[in-house]
Amino acid sequence: DMDSVEESRGTESTNVASDVPDGRSNIQSASVNTSKVKSVRPLSKGWQMVRRVKEDHGQVIFGLAINLYDSARNNLVATTGANRATIYEMSADGGMHVLQVYVDSDRSESFFCCAWSLHPATRDPILAVAGQLGIIRVINCGTQTVTRTLMGHGNSINDLRFHPYDASLLLSASKDES
Repeated sequence: DMDSVEESRGTESTNVASDVPDGRSNIQSASVNTSKVKSVRPLSKGWQMVRRVKEDHGQVIFGLAINLYDSARNNLVATTGANRATIYEMSADGGMHVLQVYVDSDRSESFFCCAWSLHPATRDPILAVAGQLGIIRVINCGTQTVTRTLMGHGNSINDLRFHPYDASLLLSASKDES
């Protein structure tokens, strides 16, 4: 038995921060198609799907992280797929707005995971992303720059987590078994 879904579609454009070798960001444009679900059978008691996202890169979205480190910005959600990380601002009514899109300059990269933290001095949101190439990119979302590029794994990175009590400590898990 198929669920009945009605959607309203929209396209939103935003600036794209693209990694360049010296760590600065280039600004490009990108679009994200969003579909607000008007009605759907509840998935389980108390839960209902209210929004679908199809990003214009046309690839699988592998990672998703909610910013839980900053109560003033806990409505930020990041997704990773292809060589992109997209940052959305969610509203209480189920709406969403694209804030930033980071595109890695290496087209062979495929980001699998992402994790949020806070810059200790400025309190800017920090997003770490990693994937196929085994390289971690640390992005300051306040300045829209890649602040760190971390290398050391011998294979793809499957998961990233910032320590719950020390937001400057980043943990990573890799296919290289480390």
